[in-house]
Amino acid sequence: MTWHSTSFLILVMIISTIFGGCLSGVTEAAIQADSGSLDDSIICFVIRTYWGHGDTWGDKSLRRILGSLRNQTVARWEALLIVMDNRPFPELRRIVREVNDSRIWVQAEWINFKYNPKESGAWAPGYHNKLYNLTDMAIRACPPRSRWVVVTNGDNTYDPKFVETVYAAPPGVDAVAVDFYSRYQRPTALPCERFEEGEGMPPCKENEMRFCQTDLAANAYRLERLLAENRRFGLVDPGGTHGANDGIMAQTLLNEGWKVHYVHGRCLVNHAPSPQQCALAGGVWDDTIMYQANSFGGACVHAKSVLERIRAHPSAYELLELNVTFDRDSFSYDQYPYIELKCLRLSNQSLWYRMETYGRVCAASVDRASLPDNLPVHPWDNWAPEKAKGDNRRAEGSLGNDGGSVGEEGEEARWEPVSEGDKGTPSLNRVVRDEL
Repeated sequence: MTWHSTSFLILVMIISTIFGGCLSGVTEAAIQADSGSLDDSIICFVIRTYWGHGDTWGDKSLRRILGSLRNQTVARWEALLIVMDNRPFPELRRIVREVNDSRIWVQAEWINFKYNPKESGAWAPGYHNKLYNLTDMAIRACPPRSRWVVVTNGDNTYDPKFVETVYAAPPGVDAVAVDFYSRYQRPTALPCERFEEGEGMPPCKENEMRFCQTDLAANAYRLERLLAENRRFGLVDPGGTHGANDGIMAQTLLNEGWKVHYVHGRCLVNHAPSPQQCALAGGVWDDTIMYQANSFGGACVHAKSVLERIRAHPSAYELLELNVTFDRDSFSYDQYPYIELKCLRLSNQSLWYRMETYGRVCAASVDRASLPDNLPVHPWDNWAPEKAKGDNRRAEGSLGNDGGSVGEEGEEARWEPVSEGDKGTPSLNRVVRDEL
């Protein structure tokens, strides 16, 4: 970087401090100066949505994710929407029209009846792979100037600095992985207490870019390499027995030399539902169901329903009140000295099934040292990388300006396009819920 560009960056930082970031072009100007050339590339957000994200029959979450993108400190993004359910989403066009942002557009709003999600109350065979096939098609519809692609769901939200953080990654990086709020936070720890704030506890779920330790919405992939190598989410699990394609894809790319930039300690994605979001909405987190197939990870429920259950079976439940972990520099959470969550769990500890359900591979880094050596064999054990089976595993890095740690992992050589096509990955021998 030249002396002039360094001086310009210092000036930008001073202006940003004085004016509180209200000048929309300041951060982008800093990025341009740092790159040394005019760069009009964007992040392409592929938003998978359905009628349940709408206004009338849904939870209005589609408006929230679009609002979170429009509030980004760096405006270099576009969002294409794809409906992932065979039930019509009649409000979609109206919502997009009322948001009135040319960067947001509908790529597909109707899919064939064959994408019926349930058969006799269970997931239809191959349903998740079919949805990931649609996702792969949508990725290939991203604008030509897209440098990065982020695949997400219509009920997630992004911190205003997400796009800025992705563009701050070092040159030559193939993927950016950020930490995220999730119902799968420390799933092998004690129910409810797994969310509790304490010394050494991460503010949210750490993104390790591997099975059970990542999230589709929290990873930005370099689109050029993804397309050149013909990487497809719908092909990473040929058997189609589960919906954890995002974790399998992340681990496959990491194992095959993709260079990953980690942003730890900053929670820039909220994957709904999350306990932090539930607490702020006045709900109660139900951790009695975190091991059940139809409610993996738990759920946010109304207080009235919890009181009715406790009155009917007072000895069956424990209602805890605890302060949850959170990143005070994300999602305007700095206004809260603490976030208190009411959380329900079963009184009978023999019914918690946390280790039987999630196994060693899903244990958070902070919990791995305390795992017993005599854990029974779990179907997911083969997905734990060697480094993660023993000591805690974190990417090496230095502290960033916002207090989060950053680091890189992967190949050192510069990537060149190849034509190897897709690489095979082992199939799981157990059903896994979507986006574990």
